[in-house]
Amino acid sequence: MLEMLKVDKNSINEILWVTVKADFSEEIINQLINFPYIVGVRVNISKEVNMQKVVNLIKHVNLFFPDKYIMIDFGGMKQRISIKNRKLDIYIGQEITFTTCLKRESSIDDNSYIQVSYEFMEYAKNNAKIGDIILISDGWQQFEILEIGENLHCAALTSDPVYHNRGISIKGLYDYLPQNYNEDIQKLRTICEQGVKVDYVVLSFSKNTEEIIDVKEKIKDFYSKKFYAKIETFAGVVKCLELLKVCDGAMLGRGDLLVELSYDNYDILAIEDYIYKCCKLLGKEFVVATRIADSLETEKELTSAEVLTLYHEITNMKICTFLLSNETSFDSRKAVGNLKKVIDTIKLIETFSKI
Repeated sequence: MLEMLKVDKNSINEILWVTVKADFSEEIINQLINFPYIVGVRVNISKEVNMQKVVNLIKHVNLFFPDKYIMIDFGGMKQRISIKNRKLDIYIGQEITFTTCLKRESSIDDNSYIQVSYEFMEYAKNNAKIGDIILISDGWQQFEILEIGENLHCAALTSDPVYHNRGISIKGLYDYLPQNYNEDIQKLRTICEQGVKVDYVVLSFSKNTEEIIDVKEKIKDFYSKKFYAKIETFAGVVKCLELLKVCDGAMLGRGDLLVELSYDNYDILAIEDYIYKCCKLLGKEFVVATRIADSLETEKELTSAEVLTLYHEITNMKICTFLLSNETSFDSRKAVGNLKKVIDTIKLIETFSKI
């Protein structure tokens, strides 16, 4: 019996993508890619400013790891917060003001303010109500709206730290806001014109075929390989089959989608299973992205919930392709260790599934 519990260190059925940033050292990139289960690297160019660094990163992977794929993610216009001191430690019940302009007066405690975009504020003023919940960083931080006026006056429902430039959402936001991918398109053009190999383009917040067709038309002169729809909104789920007909596959952006679905208590795993079956029905590829092991940002090991979710996906749903995001991109010093922890967890799941 004990022999059956030994972990097979040579192979697992699952494959993984890792997210990297252009300022990662070549040493870190090499260590990540050298894991045998890594199929390729993903770069979110919406977050990248220096395109030459991105080009150098891709050239390095192309040259030294020619069998690995490059995925470029069009992040679109994701709503993000701004915090004066980059990090805000909060406690449950703390009153926080969301504003479009951080207060600068010496009498004001800037730590009680979080800056949001005008688009977010206008949407909230016109659509939110007292008691609604604002979610930051894929829902890890939650705030209840107490008062809606010139600003949004809220109370913290969680005590996790809030970091600068993290995503923010409120019910229906991304189904309502139009997306503009022109900046990402221009960045991709800059990359491709330098002769590097890009294998996948992913369109974040995909919610209608018109947007996908428009982007594909704009990039066809310099990019012609695989194109994924990233499902992150309720509208994207509803129109999943339509989106797949004009794409090579779907990526489930579980972090942002979980936020959207949580307002109405939808089962994220049931939605995930539905999208996966849509892909199988049409013979399309499927990738589960984000919220695989996000707890590794602050914890030493995966949480029980994360392990159980992976177990269900691997053993019951038979999903085999996952993309790590914050797990490998949040802190380059932790990237390799975090990847190893995820792989070791998958190995254990594989072992126990065979008993």
